[in-house]
Amino acid sequence: QTVTITNPNVAKSAVCTAHVSPIKDITYLTSMQDLANHPEYCANSAVGTTKENLPDERDPNGKKYKIRKLADGNCWMIDNMKLADVTIEPTLSNVPAGTSFSLPETTAVSVSGGPIWINEAKESHVMDANSVLDTNGYLYNWFAATAGAQADASDTASSLMTAASGSAVGDICPKGWQLPDNEGSKSFYNLYNTEYPTGTKIYNNSVNLQRADDIYPGFVSTGFYDYSTGAVSNIDNSHYWSNAVNSATRSYNLYFNSSNIYPQRGNAKGDGFAVRCVSAAP
Repeated sequence: QTVTITNPNVAKSAVCTAHVSPIKDITYLTSMQDLANHPEYCANSAVGTTKENLPDERDPNGKKYKIRKLADGNCWMIDNMKLADVTIEPTLSNVPAGTSFSLPETTAVSVSGGPIWINEAKESHVMDANSVLDTNGYLYNWFAATAGAQADASDTASSLMTAASGSAVGDICPKGWQLPDNEGSKSFYNLYNTEYPTGTKIYNNSVNLQRADDIYPGFVSTGFYDYSTGAVSNIDNSHYWSNAVNSATRSYNLYFNSSNIYPQRGNAKGDGFAVRCVSAAP
């Protein structure tokens, strides 16, 4: 018996092609601010996943940053902040709606009986080549780092400059990022105490804290700006601001030198320290 096939497609095997979308991580980000649109990219990233040369959409000078998923479960900047000569606003920055902040900032504020340095983003120690800026970033006092030391969006008096407690509602980090808290999952303290693998605290010594390979955070020694003398000094002693007040004249920061780390140090709000941002909560 002869069977005539009038539709030749019937004689062909059906081939099904599965289209599976990749699970996107931070390597898919196109700018620092893109994390605000895709916080899941950080959550999807394995520890050690790194993205380089991410532009900050606010930066008139085209500065770029490296970021990495660290073992504390957060994504961190692996470069120090190097933003200046710009007015930041909520669309691209971690500042409250209806507010803005200008760098360099020229408002005169006093603390500890004398003027504090807030008039510019101070360059970090020897600025003889662009590579130094790319490595060390700028040093900011706490007023500048927190984009005005506001307790809330209506705080036009920068009340946290003289308050004995509290946390700033904004900062100069890109949108989707924030200054580290003093406590909790977004803090230097949490990073310092993270165990990875289980039982091993990998970020609690100065050598590992400054390593920039693999799963490490690459904090760099920048020295600091001493507002009482007007000098950048002690290159082996480095500080990174948090968003939290320590006392009426001090705020919390990460401090380290060649042999010690203090993730909850209190220092004068007028001093110029480095800034690193951590991924903000979605």
